[in-house]
Amino acid sequence: MICILGCLNTENGNKIKDEMCSWLNQEHNVFISYHDGSKYEYPSILKVIHCSIELNEPVLYVHTKGAYNSVPLNYKTSMMAPDVNYPKEAKPEDCQKIVRNMWKHEFSGDRLKLYLDVVNTDKPVVACPLTGKEKITWQNGWIINPSAAKELLKTYHFDNSRYYYEQMFRNTNINVIGLISNNININNNKHSDMWNIIWKFYDK
Repeated sequence: MICILGCLNTENGNKIKDEMCSWLNQEHNVFISYHDGSKYEYPSILKVIHCSIELNEPVLYVHTKGAYNSVPLNYKTSMMAPDVNYPKEAKPEDCQKIVRNMWKHEFSGDRLKLYLDVVNTDKPVVACPLTGKEKITWQNGWIINPSAAKELLKTYHFDNSRYYYEQMFRNTNINVIGLISNNININNNKHSDMWNIIWKFYDK
């Protein structure tokens, strides 16, 4: 299938791009959307929307997770908080890698087929690993179908808040479905339930 990979065009961003393409290229037609980070994920997602509409096909969106902050600023209170069951040998920079590992697991092989089944409908649907009642696409890797792309285009805009791009489906009639969990909700401030899931994709 078609994949748009948003790439922060820096040394670290291109290094992560190469890592991700090593598995993405095996099953996807990957197009790299280079950007300088000044507009966050806006330009890459806009390409996803137009691509899905014009080709009338579902499109996978992922990005070079960790390219801007190799170590998340809040890792001590979120990804590696005391109530999160993370491996003892894990390092702070692994907080970003495990998300990319999750995408590799979810968007390839038999798991990919499950996502494609979910978006194989005329109704507006987005399939992602983790979401909740607020329709946030946590970590922001997902597959969108053409109907959902048309709906998203009605409200999509550049926003100065980087969190908008995970939350942009909230005020739409797009159905967001989580294939790992539909119960990751914003009222859990530490999101320990989410990180306990993602740490399962850790490898040395």
